[in-house]
Amino acid sequence: MARVINTNFIQFGPCKVVGIEIRTTPMTKEIKELWENYYSDGTYEKLLEIKNQLPFSMNSDCVGYMRDFNEKDNSFIYLVGMFMDKDSKIPKEFVSYDIPECKVAHSYIEGEENELYSKGSALTIEQIEKNGYKVDDKNFFCCEVYNEDRFGIPKQIGDEILILDYFVPYIEK
Repeated sequence: MARVINTNFIQFGPCKVVGIEIRTTPMTKEIKELWENYYSDGTYEKLLEIKNQLPFSMNSDCVGYMRDFNEKDNSFIYLVGMFMDKDSKIPKEFVSYDIPECKVAHSYIEGEENELYSKGSALTIEQIEKNGYKVDDKNFFCCEVYNEDRFGIPKQIGDEILILDYFVPYIEK
């Protein structure tokens, strides 16, 4: 069962999230295929080449960034990429979104891999509300952050229980 093992409420940004995107619905094979393309078509390496160092500890972590949720058809934009400095020059082959300075709930979600994806957002939003804050609807996004030490390496060595970092912006009530 996926569970939150820690949540920090932090200042975040400003920065960009840069990568490749699709419009999709939750838990589809399209998301898996986008990740496969990200690593197989050279996108990951190209992003590493243009990436500026950030002033926080996510210098090479990959992200699954979700925005522009449509309640009518349950679709959203899903971008696979990286956070970059707000002043990074982005080649035309990539999509980028500016993330303003904001406060984010940064949760560590622990569980089996398939549970992390389906529960990360709800568990993080629950932590926001539990701590007396509310989700920032004006700047809303959800972001899976694939930290190498907590997710990447454990997955590579066959661990079944992983930790996915998850970001959701919040505001004071």
